[in-house]
Amino acid sequence: MTLLRDRHAGATPAPRISIRKYLLSRLLCLILPIVAIGVTVHWSIEGRLLRTLFDESLADKTKSLASLITEHPDSIRFNFADEFMPEYSREEDPYYFQIWRPDGSVLERSVSLRGDDLPRNLGRIDAPRSFSTTLESGREIRCVGIRFPIRQGAELDAPGAGSVGIVLGVDAADLNAMLAQGRFEVGLTGLISALGISLVVFLALRRGARLLQRVSSAVADVGPGLIAHSGADGDVPEEIRPIVRSLDESMERIRRFIEREQRFNANVAHELRTPIAELRAAAEVALQWPDSDAAEHLAEDARNISVQMGTLIESLLELARLEGEGEPVSAPASFDLAASIRLVVERTTNAAAGDRVVTLNLPERLDIVSVRSLWEVIARNLIENAVEYSPADGEVIVSLERAGDGAHLRIDNFTAKLDAKLLERCGERLWRNAAEDRSERHFGLGLSIVDAACQRIDHEFECALDGQRFIASVRHARRGR
Repeated sequence: MTLLRDRHAGATPAPRISIRKYLLSRLLCLILPIVAIGVTVHWSIEGRLLRTLFDESLADKTKSLASLITEHPDSIRFNFADEFMPEYSREEDPYYFQIWRPDGSVLERSVSLRGDDLPRNLGRIDAPRSFSTTLESGREIRCVGIRFPIRQGAELDAPGAGSVGIVLGVDAADLNAMLAQGRFEVGLTGLISALGISLVVFLALRRGARLLQRVSSAVADVGPGLIAHSGADGDVPEEIRPIVRSLDESMERIRRFIEREQRFNANVAHELRTPIAELRAAAEVALQWPDSDAAEHLAEDARNISVQMGTLIESLLELARLEGEGEPVSAPASFDLAASIRLVVERTTNAAAGDRVVTLNLPERLDIVSVRSLWEVIARNLIENAVEYSPADGEVIVSLERAGDGAHLRIDNFTAKLDAKLLERCGERLWRNAAEDRSERHFGLGLSIVDAACQRIDHEFECALDGQRFIASVRHARRGR
């Protein structure tokens, strides 16, 4: 049995991580910059469009003024009357214009300029020049400047063709108000979009968290009778289904482990109850008839019972030592495994074999690099187990052969009362086949000790049935430990 230990005991606890908060923060960190970029691009396009529409309206008004200019043989005249176009003379939100002759002298300027001059910044008819300027009064205005040919249909760049220049402007407050309104609308749209996307993300993550909480609740509701299954796979997203499946597998392993522990506790109690009951009975007889001739016999029984209990305790301590992760293991070293097995067979079978035949199929020498003491524990328990549970005239075959860079030990014996179903419980601590005769020397710990020893040195141990012969084998890997 391998004990599970907390490797981080005593360490500073790691901060708790919330998947929902993690995903929400990461998604918002990605979504909000995207929304901000979208709002910026949107405003860049819309702001340019608003300016273009405003400038086109000024250009149209400028062209209407150009239609009032006529050429005479001795002069250029501007046929303009303030009473028909009051927007160029009013005090509140006036329009401004200034017209230049081909020689650059001023032909006309609006009353609203109050003697100020507009910049002579002119463009073509097909490409008016738009700009902003500030009057001497401090008012900011938006202007459009265009050069017009004097003769209708004439080209501006034709030789001898004269042109007049017109700059028309209006207070920039209207344009600024329009742009401010546009910025507000675009910003509000972006804010609503960001809040809406954030809400959708939050609701989606909350729904996902509820699915996880449902799994958590299903696991929390697991009781001793339901530990084999979490009950959480009914409505589980595909993304966490592997986690639930692994959880179910872990619960199944825990259930089997608990069942083994329960059987182990029951077996320990049974193994100790019988000798303790015998010891108590012997003590009661000795107390009732202290001068009886049977005192010596009772003392012998007490000694045998204590030896039997001591053997059980020593086996349990050896198993605990092999299963303990903190117990040190000797460094691997090279030794002759064949010679070690011969010595173990000689020590083990002299007193216990009886009429049983122990056949050795061993090479003269087989050197491996491993832990010799643990190999002797493995061989001793396997051979004792085979001899103990073989028929009185049965044969135990001990085979050893080279397997690649390692070795393969195989021990098999005849058994008529073991089937494939019972084979699954072989190696379980303190388990013995009820159909077999009870042994006074063994307690069902031999194969458990072998399994624990093999795990300590990374060797493979397996049990199998070949007809009516029980086969236990150990495969050694050269890597050692």
